[in-house]
Amino acid sequence: MLRSKDNLYQEIIDFVQNANDLIILAPYIKHDPLEELLRHTNAKSICIVTSWKPRDVKFGSSDLSVYELCKSNDIKLYINNNIHLKVITKNNISSCIVSSANISDRGLGINQLFNYEMGAIISNPTDKDIIYL
Repeated sequence: MLRSKDNLYQEIIDFVQNANDLIILAPYIKHDPLEELLRHTNAKSICIVTSWKPRDVKFGSSDLSVYELCKSNDIKLYINNNIHLKVITKNNISSCIVSSANISDRGLGINQLFNYEMGAIISNPTDKDIIYL
């Protein structure tokens, strides 16, 4: 298992580095951690699905400035207020990281105030998993 304090963030960086395409699904995405994550990929196609419930935006769990980041980098951005999954897929969903971590400093463990998160790399998702995503 991948843990945030030890290596989850580095595993995510390693995962996105050789991606041709990425899909990032997370209910809470913050601008700066997303921008940092995107610096590590040359993916030609990126799609983000997140949740922007008014209360989450009000309390800072979600970051509306993600919109400008996506717009300026030609990233497709979709809002789905029903998601709670945290998944990053690459290369036409040929593999994915499934974790408990949002795309935030605390979720990725990239500052001193971190959450304890875990994840796993799925190398060959099933057809059922692909359809679900």
